[in-house]
Amino acid sequence: MTKSTNEILEQIDGVISGTGDMMRWAPPGTVIPEDDGEFWTTDGNDIGGGQTHTLTAEEHAAELVALYGEPIHVFTRAQMIEDGALVEVPENIAREAGFRHPMAMTASVWSDSVRWTDDDDTCQRTYQDESGRLWDVLWMARKAALTAGNTDRSRFTVARIPRDGRSRTAKQVTLEMVIGPGDNFEPVITIQFPGED
Repeated sequence: MTKSTNEILEQIDGVISGTGDMMRWAPPGTVIPEDDGEFWTTDGNDIGGGQTHTLTAEEHAAELVALYGEPIHVFTRAQMIEDGALVEVPENIAREAGFRHPMAMTASVWSDSVRWTDDDDTCQRTYQDESGRLWDVLWMARKAALTAGNTDRSRFTVARIPRDGRSRTAKQVTLEMVIGPGDNFEPVITIQFPGED
């Protein structure tokens, strides 16, 4: 299905939607996951103040196919975890840190900010452990989530000892927490480096 320039511009135009004293800007068709597994989206029919309605996961998938066509290739979150591109945060630890949705980190974030072995202790002559480093990342992510407001991503910094074979003092690193739809359009959280999509 080929769209005209006017149809594309209508999809790009934003609408204001909101309830009560909370206002939220979203372009037409923007889908926001809700805690109950459903989604809300702006309809885009009234550019001055669009309405919202709930979509099921199947309706959302159908809208994406209608807009963009059939996907050429799909690399699911489950496949990314299986392949090691994402490292799943254990559910009990994520919950203890205050997160109620499934959480994962990119392999590069895990390697930089969480991973720590006995060899690292020996090489760098400083003691760390993975569980403590993981907790540091989750604690700072939680603080960022509490102050971020109404957004799907938030940046935060973590002080960690780099795994470079020589560092013994902590250095700051900036990470980004993103919430978005998972394989079945359920809310999931990913911690990554900024720009690492």
